Amino acid sequence: MSAKKADEQRVDLEFWMKNGFLFPHNGQGRSLPTVSIGRTDSERGLGFLLEEAKTRKTLAAFVLDRSQVENLHAYLGGQIGRLKKMRWPSNALSLPALAERARRQRAAALGRRRARQRSRRREGGST
Repeated sequence: MSAKKADEQRVDLEFWMKNGFLFPHNGQGRSLPTVSIGRTDSERGLGFLLEEAKTRKTLAAFVLDRSQVENLHAYLGGQIGRLKKMRWPSNALSLPALAERARRQRAAALGRRRARQRSRRREGGST
């Protein structure tokens, strides 16, 4: 693995999932600047805060509207395959892993529901 370039500053990420619920994703390093991302109070945009590592002083703050977030989402989706994979600790939480777990739980619940419906139809049809 090559060394990171001087202009590549790693950061800690904080995702505000809902009011008061923070999902941190720390970068690899100590005393990294923090990027907090969450929906704005008006619920019309996605806000970003870049804060200094030690003092938590705001270095930059900006908001993207819905169309900008949609474009960012499409852009990031296209770029993910182009990035080199990094090694993360196996016990580290990640949003993709949580989303996959939720998808599996929904699929299992749907399968159980359909099985109950088939069973009821069989019972109803045999009487």
